[in-house]
Amino acid sequence: MPDELDPKDNPSKRVQQILHRTGTVTPWDFSRLTDEAITHASEAVRVDAANANLNWRPLGPRNTGGRIRCLAQDERNPQTIYAGSAQGGLWRTRDIGDSWTVLDNFTSPNSRQALAIGAIGLSYSNPEIIYIGTGEPTRDSAGGVRDIPGNGLFRSNDFGAKFTRIDHPDPTSGVLGFGQFESIVVDPWEPSRFWIASSDGGMGRGTPPAISGALPVLHKDEVRHASAPAAGTQQATDIMIDFGRSRTTPSKIVTVYVAIWGSGIYRAKYNRIIDAYENTGGDIWTDITPPFSGSYTRIKLTQCRGQPNWIGAVFADNTNAASHVFISDDRGEHWIDTGARAGDTGTQARYDLMFGMHPTNPSIFAVGVLDVFLGRYNSNTSNTTWTKILDWKQHDLGDRAQHADQHDILFDMANPMRIWVGNDGGVSTSSDLGQHWTERGLGINAAQFFDITTHPTYPYIYAGGLQDNGTWLSYGGQTWHYVYGGDGGEVAFQVGDPRQFYACWFPGSAVPGNEWGVVRVLVRSTTNLFGSARYMNRLPDVPQSGVHDVVNQSTLSYPFTSVTHPGLFTGVLAHHPIRPNNILIGREGGAYSTTDGIAFTHLNNLGIGSTEKITKIVYSPQNPDTSWWAATHIGELYLTNDANMSAWANVSPPALAGFNATITGVAINPNNDAIVAVTATVRARTPNDVSQGMIFISGDTGVNWQEISGRLPPNASVANDQFSPSAATAIVFDPSSSATVTDTQIIYCGCMAGVYVIRNAIAPTAVSIAAGTSFSPLWRTFNGNLPLALIFDLEAIQYTDGSGQPQRLLRCATHARGAYECDLAGSKQVYLLIRDNIVDDGKTYAVAHQVPNNHDPRMTPGMSAIMVRDRSIDIRIDAPPFRFLGPVLDGLEMDEQMRSAILKAGTMNIIYVQLHNNGYGITNSAELHLFWATVPATPPDLQADFWTQFPNVLDGDTWQKIDSVGIDYLESGQPRVMTFNWQVPGELTGSIALLAVASDSSHDPLDTSILGDVVDPAQAASFIGQERRTALFISPVTPSPADASMRDGFDDTGLLGETAWGTQSHDIIVVQAAQGDPDTAFADMNDKRIADVLDGSETNHIYVRARNQGGTVLNNAEVEVFRIPVSSLQDPHSWVSIGTATLTTIAAKSSAIFPAITWANPPDPAPDKYYILIALIQGDEDARPDFITRVMSIQTFWKLLLEDADSGNAVVRGLNWQP
Repeated sequence: MPDELDPKDNPSKRVQQILHRTGTVTPWDFSRLTDEAITHASEAVRVDAANANLNWRPLGPRNTGGRIRCLAQDERNPQTIYAGSAQGGLWRTRDIGDSWTVLDNFTSPNSRQALAIGAIGLSYSNPEIIYIGTGEPTRDSAGGVRDIPGNGLFRSNDFGAKFTRIDHPDPTSGVLGFGQFESIVVDPWEPSRFWIASSDGGMGRGTPPAISGALPVLHKDEVRHASAPAAGTQQATDIMIDFGRSRTTPSKIVTVYVAIWGSGIYRAKYNRIIDAYENTGGDIWTDITPPFSGSYTRIKLTQCRGQPNWIGAVFADNTNAASHVFISDDRGEHWIDTGARAGDTGTQARYDLMFGMHPTNPSIFAVGVLDVFLGRYNSNTSNTTWTKILDWKQHDLGDRAQHADQHDILFDMANPMRIWVGNDGGVSTSSDLGQHWTERGLGINAAQFFDITTHPTYPYIYAGGLQDNGTWLSYGGQTWHYVYGGDGGEVAFQVGDPRQFYACWFPGSAVPGNEWGVVRVLVRSTTNLFGSARYMNRLPDVPQSGVHDVVNQSTLSYPFTSVTHPGLFTGVLAHHPIRPNNILIGREGGAYSTTDGIAFTHLNNLGIGSTEKITKIVYSPQNPDTSWWAATHIGELYLTNDANMSAWANVSPPALAGFNATITGVAINPNNDAIVAVTATVRARTPNDVSQGMIFISGDTGVNWQEISGRLPPNASVANDQFSPSAATAIVFDPSSSATVTDTQIIYCGCMAGVYVIRNAIAPTAVSIAAGTSFSPLWRTFNGNLPLALIFDLEAIQYTDGSGQPQRLLRCATHARGAYECDLAGSKQVYLLIRDNIVDDGKTYAVAHQVPNNHDPRMTPGMSAIMVRDRSIDIRIDAPPFRFLGPVLDGLEMDEQMRSAILKAGTMNIIYVQLHNNGYGITNSAELHLFWATVPATPPDLQADFWTQFPNVLDGDTWQKIDSVGIDYLESGQPRVMTFNWQVPGELTGSIALLAVASDSSHDPLDTSILGDVVDPAQAASFIGQERRTALFISPVTPSPADASMRDGFDDTGLLGETAWGTQSHDIIVVQAAQGDPDTAFADMNDKRIADVLDGSETNHIYVRARNQGGTVLNNAEVEVFRIPVSSLQDPHSWVSIGTATLTTIAAKSSAIFPAITWANPPDPAPDKYYILIALIQGDEDARPDFITRVMSIQTFWKLLLEDADSGNAVVRGLNWQP
């Protein structure tokens, strides 16, 4: 992701760093190592016997989906969208983004894997069949590989429940041998026929097998044309098939378009019956390249689904920017240049370039590199109007749906006004062609971490740097806070201060005098307008300050700018375990320290070369004031025992001498500084070399070392007991490891396929080596519930819980699927939690780990920042006029957007309760219960028989039940928000307490016998704050204000978005005879008025029924009725007013009929035989919606009627017309 200080993303630099850390000689070697690592880690014989109850749980973040490279929609089931992640695998939603499921079961081996998805192909005729091509399509200017290739072509026959590889990425092993995929197009009538564009292998094709049930037959195609590159050298950057408009009648002949890197666009006819390209006049392929001036590389294609004669193309030009868009209405015979796009500054089109065309209106299309632009072509003037519809700079200003680096786009087949975009931030969608955006990848856990760092004082606060997505900070929940941009590196915290830390941009500047690679971050709260500055995060759970929302903001300072250092900043930081403001920084060619966070001292006695990169820098846990370690990318390890006062000692393992190695991790026994372990990866020097990780251990501070991977003598093991054959990428000691050198040590190591553990490691010393002591390392996989992903960091955490007992955690940073945590004391499958506050993670902590004075760590200390237990962060109230965030509220939307309202008496209120599963598994038997009580001064105790009646508490007592809901699916790391609709009694005043209680009798039963009856959290005996499955929220209650409303249909109860059928409002009543007493004539509120018609031969009387749902009088009520042409619902200027009617008042909680609005002899609405009527109501206390500015499309028309907060003020009815 770019940063405003450096707006150019550089994927090749990141790839270089990844390859260094994983030890590969070329990107292609990465694929082989990944396969070998996954196979090794998947074998049951290697599972750690001590790991039966030690499982990982995901930590998130849920609010950044990571880089999404490709999207696909099931045309027959358009609520189903697939998203392919850069390294985190394939994800699917079946509810247009309300929830996502990862599809990561690959055979063989049969294991959960995190792969890079470059292309998705869906079958129209059989949606069970899915193809995925793995490997990102990124090239350099000459067409060479600039990104890590994938693991081949896969197919699923069961909706993605499991995938089987049908072609290997190695050209010597696979028929196609493609390692990078741009697109896969499946024949809509034959799921075994498909076409592939590969940027490293050219064109591929699958055809139906001769034997039913067999796999498709694979073919490698070439464009045979004078202007095309030579056979075997072609790189296809896109492929597109014109199957015609129909999906019911198969076409015999289809048109194939293919884009070839740096060459152009070619078209051919393909005969589906004989599965062969047609040869017409001696030529199969026709060059239809647009008249583009200058050289170009990558090309993307698109077509109009409903008018397939319209096609489009865009190129990456010689400056790496996107060219003008070219469109054609005759399949490429002639092209239209749509002109320049003002403000399009993206210059990485070889890496991110997307292009799409509206499925029914070919004059609308969108293109994106850094931002997204929408083009509208006017055929009358031959001009195109371009509008920037997604601005990446808005992301850092708070609109997280507008992220940089665009990779794919979909125009929704069910709603062509909706656009789906996949970019470096995940999945975003707009329902109005880009005027407004929302995140819809919530729950795609595909963040690519470089680092995970836990606060040394507060173990529930941790942070990490992400590829493409800056630095994010967690307070223990799944919704993290965005605190710094660019590509994140490592993080260092400030001891004792929950709000200050250091972050870095990775890789940072190498320009002297511009050393902004490291930044000091201070989190503070403010009432400044959200979006007025960068790196703000909403705090909707915090009460407003007056009329202003409270947000927090990262205040940045760049202390390193005083340093002039020409080397690249490599994103390596460490914080002192006990001293504030003491930080070590590693970079290319040197290292620095600070004791005040402002002035940095060059560690000039660390004698490394000017191009030698620091890979790890570490304080010794026992002697952090003087003992520091630094490792480099050429396999050297240095130690100072006097804080750089004299030359650092080179204590590198001798076995690394002469090797092309990188030390990837340094771990020190937390109980004995002399016991040290390092991971190193020996990089292959030629394609025939074997690149493998090595693990070394020393018992005498690096004087003597032994390698313990199990592959080398003297500590050799049988094959089944050896470490992973891939790179060793991270290392950490178990916090309980013995301080005695002769005792066995427990060490965890990360690799390219998860985590391994050794429990019998022995640290050598001169004495043990002289005695010939050796052992057979026993390495076991430690991957319970952890996908087999690349691990870039491991961290062990020790803390004291609330009962004074020591606890141990292990956290890991995957470069594919976010961060994970394992409780080393054992974990439960289901561990329900309703949070009291932002730092509530379901654990208890000693006073030393609690934020002083119970201050909210997101906020500037003060009275307003004190966390309380009677305002649970997981309970929110929505009262009329309702906010509408969709039919399903996501936990992230609740955390970031849902500000709690005040309860309103006498009307429907919505109570949202968020429930978390902090276990490692899934439950379908959880329940959530909600109760209420009046609060005279403090929350009252439960009635004596509450728990014996629970959950079916009887009405009329102190605490009364609102409702219970069952939760059919609750997955670890994917919280659910449940909705309670509560008709608040009209007589209530003062304050109301809401009590939420979760239970799961099968997996996490609630022991009610020990809870007691005390609710008030101010009392020591209260179960609030002690029982993780309960939470309290106290709200004042006020009379509801006047609220004018009308019903959209018979099923409209006043909630947003609930009406199933539009144009059926029976509150618009049409009769031909005037009514002397309309209130009596139309007293039946449930009369659907089926017989109402508009009569063209006489005067029609239109009566409108309105209701004031509020608790106070609605004054000066007015209704206006419009007639709308059916063909132009989306054009508010075509609405014609029939007339208005008024009422002086409408009493609270009552209905009234407005006087008649007359319409004499309505004309024939031919060609239709019906009219559309709209009624809009307003009063002094309740304005009507401004339809002129808000209705822009069919979608926004229905949004105004059904989904907006004031949609109750507008109704629509369709009425037949008769002569």
